[in-house]
Amino acid sequence: MGLSLPDYQVDQETLVLAVSADDKERARLASLGIYPGAPIKVITKSSAGVLVAVGDARISLASVAAGQIMVA
Repeated sequence: MGLSLPDYQVDQETLVLAVSADDKERARLASLGIYPGAPIKVITKSSAGVLVAVGDARISLASVAAGQIMVA
């Protein structure tokens, strides 16, 4: 099944399994490189959100958005 991104371990690379957001948010995340099958790594997390690495980019996601991303 997988875990939501905020529940995943820091400093461990994984793959995005699914993004359970509306079409507009899914398209925004996909434009940032966050889509099913994409490698992603949690850099830091807090109650406010999650900082992830996607390729060479570092992306800050609010808790709500991060919670919609399921990872392996």
